[in-house]
Order: sequence, then structure tokens, then C-alpha cells
Amino acid sequence: MISVPTGEGLIGSLTYKDLHDIALELGFSIPRMVRADAMPVLDEGIKHRLGNVQYASVTYRLFKKPTGSKLSVQSKIVYQGNIRGFEDSLRFDVGYTFTKGQMKTVDSHLVEILSSSRFSKYFQTYQPDQDTELPSLDVNPFEYIKKTAPDKSCAAVKTCCT
Repeated sequence: MISVPTGEGLIGSLTYKDLHDIALELGFSIPRMVRADAMPVLDEGIKHRLGNVQYASVTYRLFKKPTGSKLSVQSKIVYQGNIRGFEDSLRFDVGYTFTKGQMKTVDSHLVEILSSSRFSKYFQTYQPDQDTELPSLDVNPFEYIKKTAPDKSCAAVKTCCT
């Protein structure tokens, strides 16, 4: 009989692609990844049964799309500040950090989120002069971890809470 690794934080995990699909199916915008951390499996018995499967703890921002939502074009926005604790800058996701008073071009999905959410009063929106290459919304958390913190990738982490 094969035992199931219950209670190990592994049951019920989603792939990031599944999360994106489920969010879109339920009427949410594309999930915006805020942070990702490697979650190494330290128990050798469980690790052996899992093979090459890797886990990460990922924080996303999800926003319900407004009724009758129509994507606009990318726009330029200016963060006004005024969010308590983030008066000078706001890290919205891994692709966008907004500094108070600085203009930044953003994708149409983010324009929609900012204009229809609690964040609307903290941003001014302007039309861009031309299309600009923007960060991808399809961020693989494992690639992000390797790129931003190679010493914290699943392969590199030696100890963790057990």
C-alpha cells in the first residue's frame, strides 16, 4: 500500500497555469504575481515519491473584472502616493513598481484593474504616445525564483521549517 503525503502542504496544490485558467473562468483578471518563494521538500521518502516535482509559495493579486469589461489599450499612469505605508512607492506585482509622481506605461489589463478597483483614486491615467514592450503576465514562479534569488531556488535551499 502506498501512503499519501497528507498534511505536508502538498495536497491541493495548483500549477500556476491552472490558477490562471480558473481565475479567468470565474471572471477574474489574469493573476498578478507579487512574490514567489521556493518550498523544498526535505523528507527524503516524500521527495523520492514526488520525483522532479517542485513546489513554490506564490502570492498573487486577483481582481474581479467589472461587468461589461472591455480591455483598453496600454496607458501611461502616475502613482499619486497616499496609500498608507506605501507613500513613496508601491510594488504592485513582479512586473510593476510605481514610484510616486513618475509616469509609467502599463498593460491594458492593469489599466482596467486600476480604474475599477480600490486603487483608482491613487493613480492618474494618460494615453501613451506609442506602444511599449511591457512585462509578461505569464510568469513562471520557478523561473522567477531562479532569476531573482538563485540561492533560494528549490535545488539550492538546504534547510527549511519542517
